[in-house]
Amino acid sequence: MSYGPNENQNYYPPPPPPTPMNGKSIAGLVLGVLSIIVPYIGFLLGIVAVILSALSLKEIRIRYEQGRGLAIAGLVCGIVSTLLYAILILFFVIFIYAAASPPYWLQRSFFLSYEQNSVGSVVKLLTILRRSYEEPLAEHLCKMSHVLISNTFGDF
Repeated sequence: MSYGPNENQNYYPPPPPPTPMNGKSIAGLVLGVLSIIVPYIGFLLGIVAVILSALSLKEIRIRYEQGRGLAIAGLVCGIVSTLLYAILILFFVIFIYAAASPPYWLQRSFFLSYEQNSVGSVVKLLTILRRSYEEPLAEHLCKMSHVLISNTFGDF
């Protein structure tokens, strides 16, 4: 059966053009995955991934673009890596602070807590501490023992 020039033919409309992919969502996913993998700068990459993914989610909602799943994955990876590196940095700072601060038994509060105890135990403690360390530390302990004894009994 042939159709003439004016006869009814069943034409279908052309398919709609594909919606564009949001580039920021791709960049957010790539930076989010890199932030988990790459050490040392992963914290900064994670922050950038979170920002790009959040911006792309907003653009996707407004422009009806594709890439929502990529943006969500980039956002999750960025948040996870940022939190992971923040916890590691916090532990590192606590470790450095603990290593740099003097031990508790060298602090004044330790010696002042022994004021209520008998003099013999305090003198015994100070004697043990003096014997176990080098000379500069021993001088410091002598000053602390003088402070302790003068606080306990007054100047004599």
